[in-house]
Amino acid sequence: MITNVTQYLDRQVRLHSKKIAVRDEKNSLTFEDIYEGAINLADCISEIQQSINKPIIVFCEKSIIQYVAFMGILYSGNYYVPLDIKMPEERLKLIVDLLECDIAVGSTQYKELLIGAGFQGKFIFIEDLNFDKKTFHRKVENKKIIDTDPAYILFTSGSTGIPKGVVISHRAIIDYIEWQCQYLPFDDQVVLGNQAPFYFDASMPDIYTPLCIGATLVIIPESKFSAPFDLINFINEFNINTLIWVPSALTILTMRDFFAEKKINDLRLVMFCGEVMPMKHLNIWRKYYPDTKFINLYGPTEAAYACAYYKIERVYSDEDTIPIGYACENTDIFVLDEWDRLVEENQEGELCIRGSSLANGYYKDKEKTDQVFVRNPIKQEYDERIYRTGDIVKYNHYGELEFLGRKDFQIKYMGYRIELGEIESVVYGIQLIQQSCVLYDEKYKKIVLFCTASESISESEIYRFLKKRLPKYMLPARIIIIDKMPMNANGKIDRLQLKRLWDKELECN
Repeated sequence: MITNVTQYLDRQVRLHSKKIAVRDEKNSLTFEDIYEGAINLADCISEIQQSINKPIIVFCEKSIIQYVAFMGILYSGNYYVPLDIKMPEERLKLIVDLLECDIAVGSTQYKELLIGAGFQGKFIFIEDLNFDKKTFHRKVENKKIIDTDPAYILFTSGSTGIPKGVVISHRAIIDYIEWQCQYLPFDDQVVLGNQAPFYFDASMPDIYTPLCIGATLVIIPESKFSAPFDLINFINEFNINTLIWVPSALTILTMRDFFAEKKINDLRLVMFCGEVMPMKHLNIWRKYYPDTKFINLYGPTEAAYACAYYKIERVYSDEDTIPIGYACENTDIFVLDEWDRLVEENQEGELCIRGSSLANGYYKDKEKTDQVFVRNPIKQEYDERIYRTGDIVKYNHYGELEFLGRKDFQIKYMGYRIELGEIESVVYGIQLIQQSCVLYDEKYKKIVLFCTASESISESEIYRFLKKRLPKYMLPARIIIIDKMPMNANGKIDRLQLKRLWDKELECN
C-alpha cells in the first residue's frame, strides 16, 4: 500500500537502481543517485529541525539537483515549497512572510535574495548536496507521514493580490499518478520531456512518473522554446517520446510549418493541461503525427493537477472546442447550476470536484479555503467536501464535458451572458490567426480581441469573418493585432499584461 510518495523512489532503487531517472543537457542522475542525495539531505534537515510536517522553501533554478531537493525534504518528513527565483520582490516577501519557514534549500547565488525578502531561517546550499553512499543514516522521518499529510505547496495568484498557497497531499499525488500510469500508455520505456517550471502544477506528472514506473525525465532548457528547430533537435537527441506540456508551449511548434522541415523521431504520447488547446494547432500536430496519442487533461491546482481527461480520436474542425471528457479514476466531477442543482445536457453550470485528489486547502487561509472547498449541496445526509472550480461547462450530446470559460471570464453584456472563450474559439477559424485572447473592459463596456497572425491581416478582415459567425452582441468593439502574445512564467497567455496594453492604448487615445 502506497501511503507516501517516497515509497515510489524506494521501489525504483530496488528495481532500477542504475537506470537514469532524470537528466538535463549535461548531467544525469540514476534512481540510486537521487536516493542517496535525498537521504543525505534529509539527514541534514533533521539535524537542524527536529519537528516534521513543516514547509521548507526550495529556491533555485530548475535542475536535476532541485529534483533531489524535493525528495530529500519528503524523506525528512516535511513538505517542499518551490518558489520562482524571478518572481517580483513584493510577492516573494508576502510568501516568505506567510510561510515562516525555518529552513530553505537553494542555490548560493539566491541566498541574499531570499534573506532580502525576509527569510530568517537556515539556508542549505544545494551545491553542497552529498551523493556518497553512507552505511548509517539518522532516523528517516518520512515513515511517520501518512497520505493525507502535505507533500508540497504551490502558490497561485489570489484575486486580492495576495498569493494563495495550495496544499497538496501525498494521497492527491498518488491518486493521479497511479491512474495515469495504469490507464494511459506509460511504461519504463517512456522518456518525458519536461517543459513546465517545477513551481507550476503541470510539472507534477513529470516529477512523479519516473518514480512510479521507472521512466526517465529530461529537463529541456528554457532557451530551446525560443528556437523551434533547436527544440526539435533536442527532443530527438535525447530520445524524448512523451510530452506533457501546456498548450502555449505546444503551439510554439505549430505557429509556422516547422514540422514540414523537421519532425520528432519517436512521439508516442502528447498530453496537455492548464489552458485551452486551440483545435487549429492540435490539428497540425495530428496531421504530422497520426500514430501519436493525444490527450486533453483538465484540472485546477486544487485537484493536484488533473481530474478529467479526453482522448482525442474524432475528426474536429479548427473552430471546434476540445471536450474535457470524463473523470479520472477515484475522482468524481459534476455540474451544478446557479441553484445548486445537477444540470442536464446542453445546460451550463459550474464544474465541481470531489474525491481524495483535492487539495487540503489554502495554507493559513481558512477564509478563502471555506469559500471554494465547501459541503456538497446534493449530499444532505452527511458532510462531504467538494471543490467549486469556478469553471463553466456543459455536457454535449456525446455525454462529454465541454469547457466554456471561467466564471471570471463570463460577462453580462447588452443583457446577454457571454463566454469570452467562445469568441476566441471562433477567431481560431481564421487561417492566418495564430493566437487569440479576448478581454472585457468593465468600465467602458467593451469586448477587446488581441491576436497574433502568421501573415499580414487587417482588423476589418477579422471583423468580417466574425460578423458571419457571431451574433452582434458578441462582436469585439476593438481588435488589436500584436506581434507576440505575452506569456506568464507558467507558459500561459498573460491576460494581466494584455490588460495593461489595453489601458495604455486608452490613455493614448
